[in-house]
Amino acid sequence: MMSRKALGNALAGVAFLVVAIVDFARDSSGIGVVFLVFAAVFLGLASTARKAERPKEG
Repeated sequence: MMSRKALGNALAGVAFLVVAIVDFARDSSGIGVVFLVFAAVFLGLASTARKAERPKEG
C-alpha cells in the first residue's frame, strides 16, 4: 500500500507527463521540457517513497 504522499507524487507526475505530451504535440516551444522534468521529479519522489516503505528483509 502506498502512502498518501507517494500516491500524490505519483498522480502529480502522471499529470505533468500528460501535460508535457500534449504540449509537445501542440507546440514546439520549450515549455514541454519543463513539464517533462517536473514529471520525472515527481515520479522519482514517488518511487523512492515506495522503496522506503518496504520492510527490510533479513
